[in-house]
Amino acid sequence: MNQQSGRSLIEILGVLTIGAVMIAAAGGMYHAIDQRQKRVVALETMKDIVNQTKTLMEYSGSYDKVSIDYLIEAGVLKNRKAPIGSDEWRIKPTKEGFEIQLFNLTYDDCAFFATKNIEWASSIVINDNTITVNQPKEKLDEPLPKPIDGFDLKPEGSEDSSTYCIEHPDNVITFVVE
Repeated sequence: MNQQSGRSLIEILGVLTIGAVMIAAAGGMYHAIDQRQKRVVALETMKDIVNQTKTLMEYSGSYDKVSIDYLIEAGVLKNRKAPIGSDEWRIKPTKEGFEIQLFNLTYDDCAFFATKNIEWASSIVINDNTITVNQPKEKLDEPLPKPIDGFDLKPEGSEDSSTYCIEHPDNVITFVVE
């Protein structure tokens, strides 16, 4: 009798299937880590913008001139590119300070910023809903809004400030700095 050694086709297919599952899982993990890193970098970038803007405007005593173009001329910003979201963003003066407004954020980006304790902002406005920083979440100053343009808020009925974010990538967040 002639005996052959080696692997059967079933064994090879099993190994290939296991390898494919592991590669798919690694790709998903990489995407999640990459997105979180982009959000963390955007948060740090905005913190730097706030600190440098406060230092720059400290001597004038007013934030009246603050804008993206002014900060580019002063060397605080390198270009008009937003830290996250679309390239449309604003930095503009308010009565007591200035605000950074980001447009077209995804639900995940919005929820990330909504659930962070951002010490450099006095308040955060998420889709026209104001949240005072360091305020207990059960004492949000406005009730949950109704769904916007047919997009459901997530998760419904929760007291979490991320409920102000919408599933569609049209979220607007304003960081008010005073």
